[in-house]
Amino acid sequence: MAGRLAFAAIPERYRTLVMADFDTRWYGNDQKDADAVKAVARGYLGNYYTLDGRGLYLYSNTKGNGKTRLACIIANELVKMGIIVKFATAGDILEEIKRSWDSNTEYGLMSDLKTAEVLVIDDFGTVSAKGWINEKFYQIINARYVSKRPTIFTSNCDLATLERMQYDQRITSRIKESCFMVMFPGSSLRDKKNAQNQMDMKGWLGVGR
Repeated sequence: MAGRLAFAAIPERYRTLVMADFDTRWYGNDQKDADAVKAVARGYLGNYYTLDGRGLYLYSNTKGNGKTRLACIIANELVKMGIIVKFATAGDILEEIKRSWDSNTEYGLMSDLKTAEVLVIDDFGTVSAKGWINEKFYQIINARYVSKRPTIFTSNCDLATLERMQYDQRITSRIKESCFMVMFPGSSLRDKKNAQNQMDMKGWLGVGR
């Protein structure tokens, strides 16, 4: 278990979260939509072994509304099931590939991304899609598609937006074929939690007493 967790590289903030930590009450008027998203996540985990290698594409044009949190919760639950998971942001993948060119170690990195049982790519679509970037992402996504290894994406873009950003249609086509599309509600939890933090701070500072 410890070895799987270390390999997964889930960010410390999210490493111990479970499904109960995805509290849909934060979504206010969008709670029903958030409940539906949570139901998809539960269903995905419950049916994982029958889904024939399909992943999830968690998207919304609103930042900070819980996509990464839920993706990490799913990853944590999969690790508990004994599945080898790898987490990486899109930006981190590109930076690691750039660094590997100098040390000629790209093969090992690409192998991890291609062969982990489940790969979580966070913030997909936040980097410019030019030349070699398209090619590297296609290599990873296609290898996983061919071998029926699930990929879970989080993104602030729907697939049409990715294509307008010049992401290769081979990439969006593979995502369409191999992922369930899950649209998140529009509420920004980051804004709500920031407001709550401000209220808490005023409380322990004694402001307003």
